[in-house]
Amino acid sequence: MSLARYPETLFAPFLNDPFFRSLSHNAREQWTTPFAIDVHENKDSFEVEAEVPGFEKSQIHIEVSDNNILTISGQKQAEEKTHKNKIVSERIEKQSFSRSIQLPGVINQEGVKATLNHGILTLHLPKDQPKRNAITIQ
Repeated sequence: MSLARYPETLFAPFLNDPFFRSLSHNAREQWTTPFAIDVHENKDSFEVEAEVPGFEKSQIHIEVSDNNILTISGQKQAEEKTHKNKIVSERIEKQSFSRSIQLPGVINQEGVKATLNHGILTLHLPKDQPKRNAITIQ
């Protein structure tokens, strides 16, 4: 018996037990997937790149709040599958992610552009001038 197969045979009775399988399924369902994000500041804009592999455009939500907080989130549901054969392992489950960052400048929200290419979400966030209101002393 090789060392690589030893843990598999040692824990097999537990992994195949319906009780333990249901526990691991519930734990995976509640898992939040972390993702890498890069923010670059140019003279006129911020450029953001986020790794969101396996997500489609329709599964990603992007929001820029009035106080310049960028939130990128996404969710995809596990697909119901029917198999003719016995399932040995099934790893694709419900996945979700969310990340918010404070941008160090005012964003022109009408000019924001987003593209998704091969699991890389790219955002172009043009800068705007801060709005200043004169206050009259009464």
